[in-house]
Amino acid sequence: MRYFKIIWPVLLLLVAVSCKKKDYPDPVVENDPQFYFKGTVNGINTDLEAGINNYYMYASYSQDANNVYRFSGNLKPNGCSFCTNGLEIIINDSRVSPAGASTYIDSAFFTGDYPYIKGGAASTISSLVYFTGSFNQPALLSAAWNFGDGGTSSQTSPQHVFKSLGKKQVCLTMNDSSCNSTVCGTFVARPMGDSSLWASVQGFQMGGDSITFSAHISGQPPLSYSWDFGDGVTTAVTTSTSTSLAEIHQYAAAGSYPVKLKVSDAYGDTVYSNYNANTLNTSNCAANYQVSAIIPLSNPFGFSNIEVKWTDASGIVYTSNNANQPLTSYFEILSVENYKNNENGQSTKRLHVRFKCMVYNGATGILIDNAEAYIAIAYK
Repeated sequence: MRYFKIIWPVLLLLVAVSCKKKDYPDPVVENDPQFYFKGTVNGINTDLEAGINNYYMYASYSQDANNVYRFSGNLKPNGCSFCTNGLEIIINDSRVSPAGASTYIDSAFFTGDYPYIKGGAASTISSLVYFTGSFNQPALLSAAWNFGDGGTSSQTSPQHVFKSLGKKQVCLTMNDSSCNSTVCGTFVARPMGDSSLWASVQGFQMGGDSITFSAHISGQPPLSYSWDFGDGVTTAVTTSTSTSLAEIHQYAAAGSYPVKLKVSDAYGDTVYSNYNANTLNTSNCAANYQVSAIIPLSNPFGFSNIEVKWTDASGIVYTSNNANQPLTSYFEILSVENYKNNENGQSTKRLHVRFKCMVYNGATGILIDNAEAYIAIAYK
């Protein structure tokens, strides 16, 4: 009987020891499917997911020779010395930081479009755009511009620096003591050396209810366009060999009409230039604006530039950092959120991105298309 009294506590101790949870080191930001890559690589559907098939998301950072931080999210097999089938996304900081200093991380990332590094050459991240506003009433009280990126202006004809490339929507509201009017339009700002896509419309009252519309359009040719005159009448899509357009439209009745010019370019992008039109005997409040110039701004330090690296099944590394990067390539950050510290105790951000690019190894290039990813980056 005494024998069993002795052995029972021993058995309980052994069971307790065997059931104790083992503490494994965490070599990554998170071993779960919150991080993944989905897309086509060289025409093959590809799906990599942290926590599946031993894949992990590694987050890190470094500073380049110009003291610009480079933030990296690397989705690859865990613990490999010769890794295969992995994706790394590197995002440059938006400014220079003193060597070893902390980053201004809350201003380093914005939701929107980012440019690719192209063979180490000076790139473009921002554009200076000139706007000309007009109002058909003699006593303008205020002008209110909304540039769609948090920027505003009360000037009649302002200029604005957009800190990212891609499609933008800009709205203008003007008013006097008795009325107000709003007009919006879109354009696509592209890097230096590429043709930004935009259109500007003006209207000139003719006799009776006839208006002559003239427009300037800009973009990568061939350009196609169509008019909607706001009264149910539209034109067929026409390919343009000229940057200047003219249309005369006869309205059936006097009044105010929302005119829209739709323009598309060789890259498949489409923009709209809207115009508030009044016939000769109509004096309703009408605000309008024209884009007069889009000027890409040089970025020699590669601020906010992107590099995508793909490692194939043979361990060959391909990079998007190539002068032959197509103009149809894009990279967009959809969301940014705080996340857990990584294995080195470094703070991290979780980014949701989508992109398309060519990646190269020497003269050999492969296309990454319809790509979406959740990645983590570390920062100081």
